[in-house]
Amino acid sequence: MANTMMKGKQDRVGEAEQVGHDWSELPGELLALIGQRLIKLKLAIRFRAVCTRWRRTLAELQPMMFRQSSPSPLLMLPYCNDDAACGCRSQQQQLEGCQCRLFLDLVHNQYHHIDFVEGLERSSCRGSAFGWLFMLQLPVPLLLNPLTGKQIQLPPITSFSDVLEYDPEKLGLEYLVQDPLPEGGKIRLGKRRLGYNYMRRFAMSSADPTSEDCTVMVIRQNNYMNLAFCKPGEEEWVLIPNPDGNHLQNIVFWRNQFYAIDLDSIVLRCDLSNPAVPTMSVFVDGVDMQADTAYLLVGPADELMMIAKCVEFDGQDVDDHGLPVHHEHVEEAEGQDVVDDHGLQVHHDHDEEAEDQDVDAHGLPVPHHHDEEEEEEVDDQASVFCVSDVDTDTELESRGTANYRSTFEVYKLNEDTRQWGAVQSIGDFALLVGTNTPTYLSTKNYPGVQSNCIYFTDDEFTAHVRRRFGGHDMGVYHLSDGTRESFCSTDLYKPGLIWPPPVWIVPSNC
Repeated sequence: MANTMMKGKQDRVGEAEQVGHDWSELPGELLALIGQRLIKLKLAIRFRAVCTRWRRTLAELQPMMFRQSSPSPLLMLPYCNDDAACGCRSQQQQLEGCQCRLFLDLVHNQYHHIDFVEGLERSSCRGSAFGWLFMLQLPVPLLLNPLTGKQIQLPPITSFSDVLEYDPEKLGLEYLVQDPLPEGGKIRLGKRRLGYNYMRRFAMSSADPTSEDCTVMVIRQNNYMNLAFCKPGEEEWVLIPNPDGNHLQNIVFWRNQFYAIDLDSIVLRCDLSNPAVPTMSVFVDGVDMQADTAYLLVGPADELMMIAKCVEFDGQDVDDHGLPVHHEHVEEAEGQDVVDDHGLQVHHDHDEEAEDQDVDAHGLPVPHHHDEEEEEEVDDQASVFCVSDVDTDTELESRGTANYRSTFEVYKLNEDTRQWGAVQSIGDFALLVGTNTPTYLSTKNYPGVQSNCIYFTDDEFTAHVRRRFGGHDMGVYHLSDGTRESFCSTDLYKPGLIWPPPVWIVPSNC
């Protein structure tokens, strides 16, 4: 009897598999009923993302529900600390460790606790575009959709010609990198140091990274800055020469081409028509302004806009890299590691060189070259300088903390004259800037967002590298009067440091 019942059940399953079901053809009324019961942001977004028909049907049958559950701009915050009062951590998570990230829905001013991809919950994000995050997982960076969990691997950084060696067994000094400058030598770096120096910003040409037309562009730094690009699925990054050594700040895709801006507000246009020999040339000359960071974005009228950010430190002198200058003198103890002005550990291979060790513009040690006769007697490893991930006691004592705050100016490009003009008001729009690809929002479509304002997050990479301070400088900047206010509770994190730094996630249909 039991065998007969089991056989009948198997037959029915087989018949169902043969007939098949087209889930996209579910009745619209049923979709609406299901959608009403999905109160969690993550579930609502995933429900709508199943197929085009589900999304279109929900928009037609339940426009209000569709609007409220649409992917409004989200601020991805770190995991909550142990003293967080947001209530998003369960007792089990507190026991096992938090494998999540906290998301702030900007429009509805609601916090959402969303499980993150395992192993990436504390990784550094170096940019976002169209809802995708550029996660600096080494040696293979990847694109991540934090709401669906989908991952797309990008070419490994070992595909760059100046990365000579990767040895995971050398903890804290995994990478051997060739300094590209003529007087440069070899530098051994750890993952954190290399990640800080190597990739900073990213942009995409398409909202769909699986499309054949999608190109990923990043700003890459190894003593001087380059642009590098690839197509997801390819095996190598391609470098774009930067012969003038422009201090690149930001990149954007506009009218089928990538553009980059440097610290002097000079805009460079990339020519990828011949991917084997890419070039970039000056598109817009700079404007006389003082800025610590310059952003490019495509405005509401498809115009090119620039945001200039100035960083002000409270009562402290800062160096050329925006880091606080500490005037106290620390004598070097015998046998103690020497630390440069940027907190980097300098290992001297020869005692006679130790007294006059030079560092380059980025705080990395500059190897001294020997003449040909000496080179024959020196081992190859003698010209390798090490910059470890391991913090020494001297480094931790020398870094300190600093409070800083940002102010902003907005410019618009006159395409006829190719000159920047200052903008006093952006009307019923708000700008979102930070590590994300800068973008705008219509405050008419999102009533919870304030007009004529800049919503900004902290992207001071020089501060974040030591993880001693940074991440906290975020808020709403009012262009009308230069005042600022907070949009996120600072009680969730310890003062002075929010790590990993927050980042905007703006899906392509916002």
